[in-house]
Amino acid sequence: MLELGIESPMPPARTLIAHLIMVTLILVSGVAAADDKPVFHRQTDQPVALVANDIAYDSVAGVLTATGAVEVYFGGRTLTADKIVYNSQTDRISAEGRITLRTEAGETLFADAADLDTELQDGLIRGARSVIANGGAKISAVEAQRVDNRYNVLSKAVFSPCKVCANNPTPLWRIRARQIIHDEEKGEIHYDQAYFDLAGVTVGFLPYFRHPSPEVKRASGFLEPEFEIDGAYGAALKVPYFLTLGDSADLTVTPFISAGDGALLEIQYRRLFERGSLDITIVGGVTDYGNDNRGFRARIGGFGTGEIEVDPGVYVGFELEIAADDPFLRRYDYTDNDRLTSEAYVHAYDGRNYATVTAAYLQSLRANDPQNAIPYVVPEIDARYVLDTPFLGGGEFGLTLNGVGLIRENGRDSARVSLGADWSREVITDSGMVLRGFADARADYYQIGDDPTLDENAYRLSPRAGIEARMPFSRADESGGRHVIEPIVQFVVAPEDIFDGDIPNDDSVLSEFDTLILFETDRQTGFDRIETGSRVTVGGRYQRFLKDGFSYKAAAGRIFRIEDITDFSPNSGLVDDESSYVASLDISYRDWAEVRTSWRFSDDFGIERADILASSSYDPFSIYASYFFVEKDAAINSSINRSELTLGGSAQLDRNWSLSANARRDLIADRFVTAGAILSYVNECAGFDAFVKRRFTESVSAPEATTFGLRVRLFGAGGGDQSRASGACAYGAE
Repeated sequence: MLELGIESPMPPARTLIAHLIMVTLILVSGVAAADDKPVFHRQTDQPVALVANDIAYDSVAGVLTATGAVEVYFGGRTLTADKIVYNSQTDRISAEGRITLRTEAGETLFADAADLDTELQDGLIRGARSVIANGGAKISAVEAQRVDNRYNVLSKAVFSPCKVCANNPTPLWRIRARQIIHDEEKGEIHYDQAYFDLAGVTVGFLPYFRHPSPEVKRASGFLEPEFEIDGAYGAALKVPYFLTLGDSADLTVTPFISAGDGALLEIQYRRLFERGSLDITIVGGVTDYGNDNRGFRARIGGFGTGEIEVDPGVYVGFELEIAADDPFLRRYDYTDNDRLTSEAYVHAYDGRNYATVTAAYLQSLRANDPQNAIPYVVPEIDARYVLDTPFLGGGEFGLTLNGVGLIRENGRDSARVSLGADWSREVITDSGMVLRGFADARADYYQIGDDPTLDENAYRLSPRAGIEARMPFSRADESGGRHVIEPIVQFVVAPEDIFDGDIPNDDSVLSEFDTLILFETDRQTGFDRIETGSRVTVGGRYQRFLKDGFSYKAAAGRIFRIEDITDFSPNSGLVDDESSYVASLDISYRDWAEVRTSWRFSDDFGIERADILASSSYDPFSIYASYFFVEKDAAINSSINRSELTLGGSAQLDRNWSLSANARRDLIADRFVTAGAILSYVNECAGFDAFVKRRFTESVSAPEATTFGLRVRLFGAGGGDQSRASGACAYGAE
């Protein structure tokens, strides 16, 4: 893989030369002999120290020699060698024996011998072995030469970031070359006659090859390729190319070539601003689905997000999801969503007050869902201003403004403006009871067009007031745990009949009744419908925390109404004079296991809705399961019950190998929806992913299909995640 280089630089020959010259000049400038392990300092900005078993100076020959465990310290750098010799006649420095140089950054250079000049322009190092900091890449060579204070020329050299050990001395992969040239100025490594070895076996050859040098953080180049075999479009290959555009932007261009459909091109542009970011991906090309009888056609799709803070607390941004035709993104596995939403927005928030303006376009990928009947949102406005109310005895008073315009190519157009005011205050009595009083009112005005069944104008006023009481009880038990029980009662007074017969319903079709909204004063999801009628909501919460790591959280309740209402869909659980029962139970044990459940029951405790999510993680295994069930509801075009089960998990098979899998099954239709698995191998120098996934659903030009794929990542020759430096050695053997 060729892309962003490794962050730590390889210690060049220049650093070794500079250290040797520095030490020699210090010794020659007045030191002729020393006791065993002497220490010397020079009058410079940083102290220099030399330690050796023996130091001698031949004034006639002009040669200084330090031998025996020679150690040189300068700032945070250290040089060790068996012997260092400076010849003032030739102005050359030589080092012999086990030469090691460590820098402040942690880079290490090993060598057997060195012969250098004092100008840092020419030098020869024999048996050079460079190790980049933090376990990075390594370059070994028979000899290395320093040229023009810029190039490190290594002859008969090998490059590899892989660790080796006594029982496995062959790196997983390496590049052998007649000559490797490290260009420090450009941050590049060039290979002359490069051989690519995998597990000791040569698998490729190039007369010339180049990649970013390890010290480069970002560089242009190829990323890891991905190979797939898909049941819809056949064999396919992706080869991304990464292009840097300065320090804060980049472009990734990925040819996507398939044997069955043709070719696509993915273009991703990313940029960071001082106070924002941009990330946009466009996919386009000329492809032939084969089964749509249209032949080769130009197609395009894309995703993107962007946001910038134009003023403190004020953000301008967008989200993009588009497709030229319904199956395009799903056919090529860019998304499984059946509706795409694109929007642009301006949002302001100061910690208490907010205002938002949003324009949106919704694209449906569902069959029998005509696009021309889906409205454009042009735009939606939402604002709230809050102020304290000492004149009302305290509490919080809020003013709200909301408006939206909906335009359809075919069908009803509408516009709404809503003005509201609300007040709430909470007090705690001496007995510990929490009392909250609240009141609100909203006025709505609608203009409606292209709908002969509705008047062109409609008005509505909806006041509401109520009180809520909570009484938490807490008790510690003998085991050291604690119980908290909190009964809650809420009473709301509201008109039974609010005129809405001539008001369309675009945003309040679906209501999901559960314990999260049990004590909301209005359980409608939008503005077009309002929860009417006076009612009493009764429920409570329970929590228990144990010292052994277990915790329990539960909630339950029900709504009792003065009169029957029909504001909600028949199977929402919110109609009639008594609602369905709702309950939830969460259980967790430390960080190892968690179960979250949500239920809705009928009068006879039949299950109307159920959500269950369970997960567990205990190294090296993790598993999760989710179950979903909801009764049919004709009001939302659901003619049958829905029930799905999802299972998944992963296992770290050993320090390098891992396996993960997941499956989703429709229990009503008794068939799988999706399934997949990934087998991965990762060490400090490479990663391999072999995956399979199956889509069991189908639509026009996005048929049921199985995809097999392989991803290869080589760390060190252009980037990758090296966080798992597990190496090829057994535990404790590195």
